[in-house]
Amino acid sequence: MKLLLVFLACLGVGFAAPSVHRPVKEISHRDLLSDFLEIVALLPLDDILAILDEHVASDPAVAAVITYLQSDAWNGLVDEVLAKPTAVEFIDYLNNAGIPVDMLISAIKGIIDGAVPGVDPDETASLRPFLDEVIAIIPLDDLLALVNDKLQNSPDFQDLYTTIASEDGKALVDEVLQMPEAVHIQELLTAQEVDVAGVLAAVYEFFGWGAPPTARKISHRDLLSDFLEIVALLPLDDILAILDEHVASDPAVAAVITYLQSDAWNGLVDEVLAKPTAVEFIDYLNNAGIPVDMLISAIKGIIDGAVPGVDPDGTASLRPSLDEVIAIIPLDDLLALVNDKLQNSPDFQDLYTTIASEDGKALVDEVLQMPEAVHIQELLTAQEVDVAGVLAAVYEFFGWGAPPTARKISHRDLLSDFLEIVALLPLDDIPQES
Repeated sequence: MKLLLVFLACLGVGFAAPSVHRPVKEISHRDLLSDFLEIVALLPLDDILAILDEHVASDPAVAAVITYLQSDAWNGLVDEVLAKPTAVEFIDYLNNAGIPVDMLISAIKGIIDGAVPGVDPDETASLRPFLDEVIAIIPLDDLLALVNDKLQNSPDFQDLYTTIASEDGKALVDEVLQMPEAVHIQELLTAQEVDVAGVLAAVYEFFGWGAPPTARKISHRDLLSDFLEIVALLPLDDILAILDEHVASDPAVAAVITYLQSDAWNGLVDEVLAKPTAVEFIDYLNNAGIPVDMLISAIKGIIDGAVPGVDPDGTASLRPSLDEVIAIIPLDDLLALVNDKLQNSPDFQDLYTTIASEDGKALVDEVLQMPEAVHIQELLTAQEVDVAGVLAAVYEFFGWGAPPTARKISHRDLLSDFLEIVALLPLDDIPQES
């Protein structure tokens, strides 16, 4: 049974693996397509589809799989993987070898989208009855014998194997298996009694890749619970009441609100959220049950709904409002809870590791050096916020060393420099066109 799953998984890997960067060799369209059709011809597809139809109508486990395969989460994962440059190259490789990839993907998607479960889905129900029924009708010995023959005697099939088994192929599969949504799929299938670890181990052995990467376990419920526990310690109603009071009467807070409602701030946010590392991290949080979009929308709603009652003053101090908020936060309890999560919650530990990674540091470093972010640091420092101290503490917490030194960009100084240069130019002596 496991060998069949390995073979099917190998076919699946084939449609997501990259080409090797090597001199182009001639591929016989007829030979590789013929190899593919010979293998497919051994599969009793009509009988398999009949079993699928039966289980879609009556099996809660299969209904759960179909429901997931029709979801935005699955389609988003497929789109993300197929858009990777190495995957695009490999699809071109197959198309050039006569394998109608787009047609195959479209046919499979049509089967999935057309399936209508006849029972409520149950992600905890076993897929074993369905899988065992399918495996029982597949001529496994004949299939493996044919694949082995192709590996021995078909140059084009050998080239296909070499392409998938390449370092680029392994790197892409490793990367995909570590994507949060792919980790979630592995967890779901394992819970449904699919031997995911065994299949992956056999696939990696078949391609000579060694041991598969260990998927980082993310429990949606646990990480969301950690998040809610931490938030529960914050006196949010009291903090919002202080904010309302200062928005109405504090020129410094009015200046912050005015800036947060500006195109400059919204442009910075959009630019940061569009960066690939930020997109991946947001996906990670969403897949872990943290409603990121809802949180961003709620914060934006608070900001956009604030109406300052005084004129903004970017030189006034923010210390009164900050001190008032800090005074009501149970800091010791908050730090104790975070420390407890770091010691005892695998999901919170994974979150910390993800943020503390080299990619996480690189993103924060990059953002802090962006001109608008530098401008924000200057504004807050002028308003008596210890920006340097806060950044130093954050970098120390994540083990990043010292924060980058922000390149100072003074709008007024740059204008002065420009005017000084212009003043040296003999503009009056430049001949005018008559």
